[in-house]
Order: sequence, then C-alpha cells, then structure tokens
Amino acid sequence: MRFERMSIVCAIIFGTSSLAFAQAIVSDVDWNDPSLMMAMGQIEKEKVKGLESASPYAASQLPVSLPILGLPLPDKTASVKSLESLASGQAAALYKYDRNKGYWYSQLSRGKDITVLVQGSRLSEGDPNPLQPEEISFQFLAEDGSSKPTEVVASFKRFQVRYSVTVTCRKVDDPRCSQEAAVRTLISSLKVLGGKQ
Repeated sequence: MRFERMSIVCAIIFGTSSLAFAQAIVSDVDWNDPSLMMAMGQIEKEKVKGLESASPYAASQLPVSLPILGLPLPDKTASVKSLESLASGQAAALYKYDRNKGYWYSQLSRGKDITVLVQGSRLSEGDPNPLQPEEISFQFLAEDGSSKPTEVVASFKRFQVRYSVTVTCRKVDDPRCSQEAAVRTLISSLKVLGGKQ
C-alpha cells in the first residue's frame, strides 16, 4: 500500500550514508530573508512567553541547521510508537531528522484519508536543472494499473533550501492529490516552525 511505501521512500531519501554526505553539496541558508527573520522572531517570542511545546520532539527544539517548514500541527512525542496511532483522523506531526549534521528533516502528518510528508534538505548533488526560488515542480503518481493520481510530489526552493511536499490520498480523484491548485494551497499554508542558525 502507498502509505507504507511513503515511509520507505522517506528512509531512502534521508537514510544518507557518510559517503553520500562527502559527495553532496551543502547549500547556505539565506537566514537574512525578511520573511524568515520575521518567522524566527515570532518563534523566539513564543519561547519567551512559554507558549512553545515543552516536548523535545517539537519542531522548534530540533537541532536542524535549516528552516523547518511544516504544517502547524501538534507535535507527537516518543510515546507515539507507530503511524497507526495517527489513523484516528486527528492530524498530528512526527519528525525525523539528521542527528549527525542537522542537514535535513521530515515532518509526517496523517489525517482522514490523507498523508502529508514535508521534507527539507540543505544537501544536493549539483542538480543540472536547479529550481528557481518559489518555482514549484509537480510529479503526479498513480497506483499500478491506474491513470488517476493518488499521490503528488511537489518540489520547491525557499531560503536557498530544497523542500518537497508529498501528498498521498486513499481515494482516487481526491483533488488534494490530483490538482496543482490544491497542492499550491497546501504549500502556502506551510509555516516556519523552527531551525537553528
């Protein structure tokens, strides 16, 4: 099933070996981007007010050296043992991240009939066709034997960082997985949730 495959894809993308790290190019983050500075300032204000999650698994606590874009959802702690515990229909976010260098992260959220995987990485292998800032590249995927998409991968660059959003739908013809406009709306709802300079 595609939901299980997404976890495997995530592991392949971010299960980067030390050899791959040595060959990859590490991009510099544009921490001076005005919208990023404003978002990071808001996160700091929430820390001072004690509004941020006390969980060490909260996005604002992750030791990741890039802006963490994601859906503004409740963070889940280590007490969440599997994605099945998110299948009740109430959306929540689980995070994985590069514990070695802090060069990448992923945020996995599951709601009713939909799973959203947001990934960010400072690593690249010298893409010959690099994305321009805010340009979005779409790839629609269908189940085997079907021509109707049930998954879409949208890639874009922001703050000099590569991000991707993978949306997987249980139902064929769900507009969230078959229409660019729906995915663009989802991307526009992403917020800066953390990140360390």
